[in-house]
Amino acid sequence: MIVFNSLIFIHARTSSRRVHVQSLSNDTNENRSHSLGGRNRNIYLVKHMLFNFAVFIIGWSPSYIIALPGLANTYNSLWIHEVTMVLPVVSATIISLDFAYFNHDVRQYLKRKILVCINLN
Repeated sequence: MIVFNSLIFIHARTSSRRVHVQSLSNDTNENRSHSLGGRNRNIYLVKHMLFNFAVFIIGWSPSYIIALPGLANTYNSLWIHEVTMVLPVVSATIISLDFAYFNHDVRQYLKRKILVCINLN
C-alpha cells in the first residue's frame, strides 16, 4: 500500500510541477493562482493518503497480531476473534468508499448508472 500511495503522490507532484512550469511561461494572474493550487493539492493528497494508510493499519494490525505464532492459541474469547475478523472488512469498505467518493470519474459513472436505474422505474 505504501508503494502504491508513493507512486500516486509522485505522479501528482510531477503533474503539479508541469502545470507550474507552464504557468510561469504565461505570466497572468489566473495562472499564478492556478499554480499555487498545485501546492495545496499536494498537501491535500498527502493528508488523504495518510488517512487511508491509518485506516488500513487500524483495520489489519489486530488480525496480524493475533495471527502471531505465540498468540494464536492464547486467546479463548470468541468476541476478540470476531472483532479482529470484522476490522479488515470495515477498513476495506472505508477505503473503497473513500476512493469512490473522491475519484471524479467513478463518482460521475455511479451517478449516471443510478439515474438510469431511477428513470427505468
